[in-house]
Amino acid sequence: MDNAEFERLLAARLGVVQELCLTAEAIVALPSVMTDVSQPLLVRYASLQAFLIDVRALTVFLLGPGTGRVFAGDLYATHFVPGWQAGEPQAGRLNELVPQVNKQLAHFTITRMGDGETQLPVDLHFTDQQLRDIAEDVRTLWDDFASRRNDLYQIGELPPWHVPGTDRLRTEADGLSGTA
Repeated sequence: MDNAEFERLLAARLGVVQELCLTAEAIVALPSVMTDVSQPLLVRYASLQAFLIDVRALTVFLLGPGTGRVFAGDLYATHFVPGWQAGEPQAGRLNELVPQVNKQLAHFTITRMGDGETQLPVDLHFTDQQLRDIAEDVRTLWDDFASRRNDLYQIGELPPWHVPGTDRLRTEADGLSGTA
């Protein structure tokens, strides 16, 4: 698809820009939930699943499909920024994570089940610091990519999700309308 065709299709689906930005925001925000032992195990588990699936989706978007299948309508960073390439070493580290996420979250298997009481039922073991490092790799690549287009937000800039002038995410108490 040439650049003019891409821009026409993008204009028809305005939500794709917000979806991409929100996914990047979620990846950076979720480690604080996953590592918070005061959160119920189910909340931490759901956060881990969302985090890993979002990391996988955004990694494939940023790095391209590689040798994987390409489906009609799939978008990649090069559609937005022709010739864009993800920087190293972040791209390599994230790319190594994609097959693990595919195997561990794409279907049920006995090899990944924890006991559900004291262990998260996913056999992807990360320390708190590793989760933060993955999020930071995504932040680095996303912010580099987003800085190359004027319609994409870098982490912390998406108006409806942040309290203006702070690093704090909005809560219902702040109002979720996007206005201060």
